Amino acid sequence: MGGTEIFDALQSVYRQPVREGYERRMIFITDGAIGMSQQKDVMKLIESGSSEGNANAFTVSVQNQFNKLSTEGRYHNFSSTECTENIPTPESSSSSSKVASLTTLFCLGIGHGVHRGMMEQMAGTTGGVTQFVTDDAGLTIKCAYLKKCALRSDAETLINPRFEHSDCILRTVPAVLPPRMFFGEPLKVLADVVQSQNNPALVLTATRKLDGAPVRVVASLDLDDTSKEVNGEALITLHAMAYIDSLLHG
Repeated sequence: MGGTEIFDALQSVYRQPVREGYERRMIFITDGAIGMSQQKDVMKLIESGSSEGNANAFTVSVQNQFNKLSTEGRYHNFSSTECTENIPTPESSSSSSKVASLTTLFCLGIGHGVHRGMMEQMAGTTGGVTQFVTDDAGLTIKCAYLKKCALRSDAETLINPRFEHSDCILRTVPAVLPPRMFFGEPLKVLADVVQSQNNPALVLTATRKLDGAPVRVVASLDLDDTSKEVNGEALITLHAMAYIDSLLHG
């Protein structure tokens, strides 16, 4: 943990203003973890856009100025100019809050040494997403996914997608959808139909990120009588097909 400097890296970015009319979307990559003290500093920086370090620097500067006045015997006769001379102005809270609100983190944790909970909190607080890889196999796919999330606008982004089943029992692949989906992109779903009734359907629900509007898509399943009961052995093959497709198309 000693070689990971997450706070300093993030602080150098958050100190830079965001250009008017733009947002800041950052892909943050690490293969390490940090201690509890630095975790608190990181979360304060992300949530408010400023850090204790800046406030402390201002306080120390004020104290140094008063020490100087005391040493020079000017306890009772000094001007406001002397009190404020060479004292740095603290970060504007409104400016810092604006930077925080316009900055979104998309986090990628590599290996087994990352602090998953902290990275998920970092991304979740800013409205971003997190991905983890422990080997080379999924690195390219997850990097491409984070890049896509960072480049897509909120108007074309769906969050919290979920599957629902109507008049049927299904085992779907993927069983869990990615945290974000995008308008205009095809969604391939492989399903093992366990039972079905009169009008079986697969229902996708989600929320549009821009305004929180609900989205609901219904896909009717056209099944013949011989498909109403399946013993579930096909699921392993479906998983393999889905994984191969993800490798081919990223």
